[in-house]
Amino acid sequence: MKTALRLFLLIVLLLTVLSTIALVGALQWLSAHDTVRLFIDGEQVRLSLDSEVGWLPLIAGLAAALLIVFLVVPVVVLFALGLSAAVALISLVAALSPLLLLGALAWWIFRRKEPEGVRP
Repeated sequence: MKTALRLFLLIVLLLTVLSTIALVGALQWLSAHDTVRLFIDGEQVRLSLDSEVGWLPLIAGLAAALLIVFLVVPVVVLFALGLSAAVALISLVAALSPLLLLGALAWWIFRRKEPEGVRP
């Protein structure tokens, strides 16, 4: 189990690194074209990543966002699926409880009685 968890985390980190590199490269390539414009709140934003200081927050932010997407989102989805399966099972047992009680009563009434003298 520990090996599978370590392998899963390694794959997640590898995907995060590769996706960060791909996104930074795509942003750099797209920012060089005049046909692609980024608008935030109606104002055009220019990506100037000429200095090394401009790259550091971009890479850190993308890596954090991708790590959250690759690690937290699947865990939340699995938790939601597990919780819904547990609720469905509890609901099924609650819906079938009258039948289960009648079955237990019938088994108790019709079970074979052991002879009194024979006990292991």
